[in-house]
Amino acid sequence: METDQLTSADIEILITAIKYFVTHPELYPLVSGKFRRTEVIVDKLHNLGYKLQIYRGNIENKYSLHIRFSTDNQQVLRLCINGSRHHNQDGTLVGRSHVHVYRPENQESYAHALTAFPFIENDNLTTAITKFVAYINLKLAGVA
Repeated sequence: METDQLTSADIEILITAIKYFVTHPELYPLVSGKFRRTEVIVDKLHNLGYKLQIYRGNIENKYSLHIRFSTDNQQVLRLCINGSRHHNQDGTLVGRSHVHVYRPENQESYAHALTAFPFIENDNLTTAITKFVAYINLKLAGVA
């Protein structure tokens, strides 16, 4: 599948497609402190590679998790907790915690309120990782 030919419907399919780690992951951080991790994952059905990126700075309840295409680093899905408010190109505004979903037709990452997703603003990073991994259908057991 060519990532430069995708539609929003394709993105929704890719988000839910089964993915596997290329190597054994080290996902879960200590309770507090900086944490940065990038893991390589693959979708064998669609023959696509991704990067799963997890970041938390010095502020314990401010973090982001995202998957990006390996080929062009285009963000597919990103969870932002306690970041900055986001202004979408259509003029809508979402709060500090939101989910970005890539819209290829507009070459943008559209931010949505958390209400449409299984994430909660008060989740700690470990809980959020578990929910994010489940949401993107990334299998922890087994390696590609």
